[in-house]
Amino acid sequence: MAIRGDLMSKEKKLKLLGWGAPKGSGKTTFYITQPGTTLVFQYDLGSTTIPPGVDPANIYVQTYPDAGVADKDVSNIINSDKWKRGKEVYQAVMTDILAITSAFRENKDEIKLFDGSIVPKPDNLILDGGVRLDQIILDGFCAINNITDPGDALDSKGKIGGGTIKFYGKRLASLTKAFTWAISLPINVAFITWEDVKVQYDTHSGSVTVLSKEPDIGGRLNTWGPGLFDASLYHYSDSGKFYVRTKPTNIIQRVGVRDNYTLADIIDVTIDPKSGDKRLPFARVFPDRG
Repeated sequence: MAIRGDLMSKEKKLKLLGWGAPKGSGKTTFYITQPGTTLVFQYDLGSTTIPPGVDPANIYVQTYPDAGVADKDVSNIINSDKWKRGKEVYQAVMTDILAITSAFRENKDEIKLFDGSIVPKPDNLILDGGVRLDQIILDGFCAINNITDPGDALDSKGKIGGGTIKFYGKRLASLTKAFTWAISLPINVAFITWEDVKVQYDTHSGSVTVLSKEPDIGGRLNTWGPGLFDASLYHYSDSGKFYVRTKPTNIIQRVGVRDNYTLADIIDVTIDPKSGDKRLPFARVFPDRG
């Protein structure tokens, strides 16, 4: 459908990549303040906090608490880098992805998730925990192929380790499909992950220098994955306040907002009842969507 140029920004559904430190950077809080009904696929094992100003009745959180480890012998896990992995979490994740896809394709008002939960078709979807999602896919592939480690993948001739490159290729393809699936949904989608920090150690002084930070998506996706989104935002906190960086630096890489040339480099998104700015965090970066 053709859309007139001056209406494009309002009609388009946003696909956002949010990343930062594992805890305390305000990532999930920011995306939960989007207006409308929000469904969170909580891949991380932490809990989702609903901030002040957001109606909890509009937020639905689906968790995946199982660690995905099928090996009951703890000594195997402690004493070896190889252990029997489970596929239950992987199957649950894929079931829910299929469920929400089918709901939009078949124009259903509700979605039935893997555990029987019924949720309304959302305005926003948050995929929270990109690093664990990567691990879930890896564990699932190991379980399906009946191996304990990607290094044990067989090639076509049955040689142990000969299929490792192909294994990781399939994992990359699966993650890419997940991105493609999320971006194709006719709703706002936010993918949240941690930061991948490259450092340099000085063995003489003991000092550590941060060389770069980029979103931790998985392998080559760290580099080109952010280009699939309308915006890649870096989240961080400092002295009790929360900020969003919208433009890159020499160290903080893969950041930017497509088709927006007036945003400040850094935006304060702290929720402060004493502040004169009563807008929720999301509306401070995307005022036309708040």
